[in-house]
Amino acid sequence: MAYNTKKLSNQELRQINKNVIFRYLYDNDCVSKQDISTALSLSMPTVNQNIKELTEDGLVVAAGNFESTGGRKAVAITYNKSAVFSVGIAITMNNIRIVVVDLSGEQLYYRKYKCGFEVSDSYAEKLTGYLNASIEESGVDSTKILGVGISVPGIIENEKDFIIKIAPSLHAKNQPLTYITEKIEYEVMVDNDAYLGGVAELWNGKSEKTVAYIYVDKGVGGTIFIDNKPFKGEKNMSAEFGHMVIHPHGNRCNCGKTGCFEAYISTDRLSEDLGISLAEFFKRLDAGDGEVKERFEKYLDDLCIGLSNINTILDADVVLGGSIVEYIDDYIGEIDRKLSEMNPFEKDRYFHIAKIKRAKASAIGAALYFIERFIENI
Repeated sequence: MAYNTKKLSNQELRQINKNVIFRYLYDNDCVSKQDISTALSLSMPTVNQNIKELTEDGLVVAAGNFESTGGRKAVAITYNKSAVFSVGIAITMNNIRIVVVDLSGEQLYYRKYKCGFEVSDSYAEKLTGYLNASIEESGVDSTKILGVGISVPGIIENEKDFIIKIAPSLHAKNQPLTYITEKIEYEVMVDNDAYLGGVAELWNGKSEKTVAYIYVDKGVGGTIFIDNKPFKGEKNMSAEFGHMVIHPHGNRCNCGKTGCFEAYISTDRLSEDLGISLAEFFKRLDAGDGEVKERFEKYLDDLCIGLSNINTILDADVVLGGSIVEYIDDYIGEIDRKLSEMNPFEKDRYFHIAKIKRAKASAIGAALYFIERFIENI
């Protein structure tokens, strides 16, 4: 067994202590310095010095006093949620969604813009215009914005040029996004929408379990978290659940193959195919439309085939996210029943609906990238 015998320098130790103290504040409500000292086994002088530095950095603020237990009232301290902000953008074929979050990850602002995706300067100018308008409308201090995260429904490679390796729903392949990113005045990050949707979902629910997150919108993707860390695979292409085959020689998918999961459970199967919106589809379903009901029953069958396959392979909880979850609360029992019938083994319930029931989940996850990095580097 190998051990790291490198001795930490005083500077490294101080940096670790500062980060640990901030993370304790971040994970807890108002606390006292004594609480920190006890919980982290740090001396009071160490705690006092770090709280002083964090306060000077604008990251920690006083929040009143605790009730006295017989002596001097202890000062309640907490982290400053407004110390920094981050912006997330979700690009889809027909829309641009923009969110602004604070240091806690709480959404302060959200807006959806109708805008068709194009590889053009005109599109880039529209996007940056929407971005700047959103920042102004949000009312946050633009000098405190850490960066802009962008979510796209495709596989991204090359952190410098942000090349879309393939994004079937955008009809894009080997397409650099520098025509967009170079027009944004903030630091930019670009990643896959399904992965970022999973990041948003797990943000406030840290888990040491293996979790599979599947994102269902016009495109279908996903991500796998093991001990709360993403498993991206050797080529950054893991959890492309939308392209596992559930019906050999079946419907043609946007990727060019046939029988893919996405070809059966894309939200287009419930909207575009019928020339109506997703909301209208479920309105008709609730009204008892026979044709719509038959289509949805087949949709649920195909959805459950995929969910069951994912669970069978990973033996993990499966969380369903994306725009579809805005509409299916009333059908969770039916999904559970179908999954139970497909399961040859006796298992606990493993299917869950995402807590963030909006298509904006990936935009939130994109914004959280800069929040997480900021915390790591305190």
